[in-house]
Amino acid sequence: MSPRYTVPRFATANGPEYYSRNSFYSFNTQIICDSEYKFRWKACTSPDATHDSTAFTATSLGRNLMDREGVLTRCMTRDDHYISADEAYAASEVLAVQWPGGG
Repeated sequence: MSPRYTVPRFATANGPEYYSRNSFYSFNTQIICDSEYKFRWKACTSPDATHDSTAFTATSLGRNLMDREGVLTRCMTRDDHYISADEAYAASEVLAVQWPGGG
């Protein structure tokens, strides 16, 4: 998901990083929803040109989930809670990722 901007205030020195391949300025937006499709978390901190996995690990939630010994990761695995992600993300103890091309 990429919010669109026509004349962005942030497009100064790093403007090209925010210019998408679809010819508009935008951010890489990371969103997590629950099984009822309710948004539970979002981050809009990286340029659109940032790979999804890189944008996620740049957030505090992403860093916490990548820490195998972290409290959040231990609690989620203990309670059998996982986050389903597409193949753009790296699989981990708490990120369930499909095999490439697996649908």
